[in-house]
Amino acid sequence: MSFSKSFYQNLGLLIGIVLIVVLLVQPLAIAQSIDDWVNPEQKEGTQSWIYDRADLLDWQTELKLNLRINKLVGRTSAELAIATIPKIETEQSPRAFALKLFNALGIGKKEANNGVLLFVSKSDRRIEVITGKGLGEVLPDREVGDLIQQEIVPSFQQQQYATGIMQGVNAIAQRLELRLPSTIFPDWMPKIFLWIPWL
Repeated sequence: MSFSKSFYQNLGLLIGIVLIVVLLVQPLAIAQSIDDWVNPEQKEGTQSWIYDRADLLDWQTELKLNLRINKLVGRTSAELAIATIPKIETEQSPRAFALKLFNALGIGKKEANNGVLLFVSKSDRRIEVITGKGLGEVLPDREVGDLIQQEIVPSFQQQQYATGIMQGVNAIAQRLELRLPSTIFPDWMPKIFLWIPWL
């Protein structure tokens, strides 16, 4: 009888430990789920384009990045988001994970498909830039690869992650602003300005 009582007590203890472990591990599993990432434009009360789950950015850098990206959106309507994670826990490649995340976030205007995602997996030492199909000719893959190596990697090698991300975002934004039509004024607006002095 005492053996049976001891057995059930140990079994209860084991079940309790398993439940505690499951509850502790659950947040890590949730962090790897694509479904819990929301569209930047849908965040309540704020317009943030940054998901820094690896804690690579301080608040001042996040503020600067959001201002820079909002400036890009206002000038071109192209959208740019930043996502960082400590490590990819799934069997997916960083590229595949970043592509799924890009689609889940809905970055870019749907009709123009003009979004960009700068994705960093810290422990995997991977940087991915995913571009929408609408930007394929404006920001080709080969140029994106060169941009990563020249603007981001050198700072990352010195563990200056905020600097690397800022330089990468600036480089991408500058290229898009130079190559995409401006949305600040309609196409016909410059012609009217040309005629005003004669009138």
